[in-house]
Amino acid sequence: MVFIVLCIKMCTVNKQSFLLANLINVR
Repeated sequence: MVFIVLCIKMCTVNKQSFLLANLINVR
């Protein structure tokens, strides 16, 4: 249960950092 929650949190953090990297690359 806890492992799944941590996985979801890591996935969301990775998505956010990926989007930020894309925004920086566009600029």
